[in-house]
Amino acid sequence: MKKLYFLALSIFASASLMATQVQVKAVDNLQAAVNAANSGDTVLVQAGTYEGNFTMKDGVYVSGGWNEDFTAQTKHASILDAKADGRVLNQPANFETLTIWDNFTIQNGKLTAIQSDKLGSGVALMKKGRVINCLIQNNTFDYSGNCMGGGLGQETGDKNDTCAINCVVRNNKGTHGGGVRIRGVILNSLAEKNIATNNGGGIYLQAGAAYNCVIVNNTSNSGGGGVDMFGTGSLVNC
Repeated sequence: MKKLYFLALSIFASASLMATQVQVKAVDNLQAAVNAANSGDTVLVQAGTYEGNFTMKDGVYVSGGWNEDFTAQTKHASILDAKADGRVLNQPANFETLTIWDNFTIQNGKLTAIQSDKLGSGVALMKKGRVINCLIQNNTFDYSGNCMGGGLGQETGDKNDTCAINCVVRNNKGTHGGGVRIRGVILNSLAEKNIATNNGGGIYLQAGAAYNCVIVNNTSNSGGGGVDMFGTGSLVNC
């Protein structure tokens, strides 16, 4: 299963690279570059810090951590920083095409009022949105109501929809799911030192699944310090 899955991911990336490539330097406007890209295009992002709130575009593959001449990548070296003002990375609607943001640090999101989607202050994903190889840290959903996922929140119509692969979700805070709240699938990821003011310190699973994950040193004020499973949620090899 895993070999086929990563093969599919590689095919997607290769197909994207055959389309138009856009190179974003540290002094450029990242969101403008994403907005201008077409479905199937690849946006390569130099290492550096990009401040603000960012929105995914259907079918646009965004890859971070590139050096000055875009020949090599450094892990988590492109930093998306909301500076404690709103959500860092948002998927505004269900997508038609698998859409990936790859190799970013996603940090310092802060939401203090309920959002219409009630999803995470670090990353909010819906159908066919995905983050891979990302560090999601220091994001807070500071609201007493039903807030879903301090670091990553996902809402999808398909419980088999994979939202995160090879990610580290650390030092986030939310109501349900201090680190992660999903209805889909998270693979090969680490959830640590997250806090839930209600249920699921590390991960709150609602009909979703976590495969090959490490969940350690998380805290909840109610149910599930590490994991809270609601409905048909499941853990495999964790």
